[in-house]
Amino acid sequence: RVASLAFIRAMRKLPRPGALAPERSVRGGSLSTPVRRFIRTNAIAALGAGFAPYLSIYAIVVLNQSAAYAILLSAVGSAAALVGALVIGNWLERGSASRLYRISLIVRGVGMASSALAGPWNPYAPIVLLVVIVIITVGFAAGILSALERVLRLAAPGESIRAQSAYGATTAGALAVGQLAGVIVLALLPIAYPTYVGIFIVTGALRLVAAATADVGDDWNTATRIHHGEEMPTETAFESQR
Repeated sequence: RVASLAFIRAMRKLPRPGALAPERSVRGGSLSTPVRRFIRTNAIAALGAGFAPYLSIYAIVVLNQSAAYAILLSAVGSAAALVGALVIGNWLERGSASRLYRISLIVRGVGMASSALAGPWNPYAPIVLLVVIVIITVGFAAGILSALERVLRLAAPGESIRAQSAYGATTAGALAVGQLAGVIVLALLPIAYPTYVGIFIVTGALRLVAAATADVGDDWNTATRIHHGEEMPTETAFESQR
């Protein structure tokens, strides 16, 4: 509780960001085509993410692992995501968000499908699952960072806020639909290894389909974007478009 009060006190000392008002000409209407195409691609990926099962539950129910192993699985995944976010975030400042986003989809798709190798028949299944969780969480960190950056780089001047809102709403909706589908599948089918294999394959395939529809730039080492920083308003809220 004391730590929470200190956090609130620190937050109160931060400068107020103020309000941003987009130009009247871009307040309404549809988002630009590149943004809409990206949001569509991300919705497919989010649908697959929502459909994916919790690997800790799979480890307990199917592999008969202990609760301690499930906690270890979560801890390893969290650590991998943290390290991955630090490394990727630093590189993304000068690298291609589009190519990083697509490769993150491929990594997550292959990683989820590879979870089928961690079956009850495999004596090394717990180790395989630990490797899979590292791959998936690093891919997740790369995907989140590159997706947010990609939205800002694609957004036309004045539509950045609307683009981020549409991205967030669409992603949340697709995740909810995927989770609902996953719940229905597990409610209707036996909670057994074959059922999970089907789920692993479907959720992996959805990520690969999203990767196939993703637009990418020509070079890994350039921050590919349609609209450059000098075309944007000078408010600090748009600094990530550099």
